[in-house]
Amino acid sequence: MLRADGHRTAWLTTDPGARAEGFYRAAGWKVIGTSPRGELIFHSAL
Repeated sequence: MLRADGHRTAWLTTDPGARAEGFYRAAGWKVIGTSPRGELIFHSAL
């Protein structure tokens, strides 16, 4: 849906050590930083 709407990248956040962290890493998302709340910031090309 995002790509169909013209978006070329996506980002999301999750807590370090959360199950979601492993899921997104395995799916090819890259960590690009840490939010002010200590969450990992992930980025992916669409």
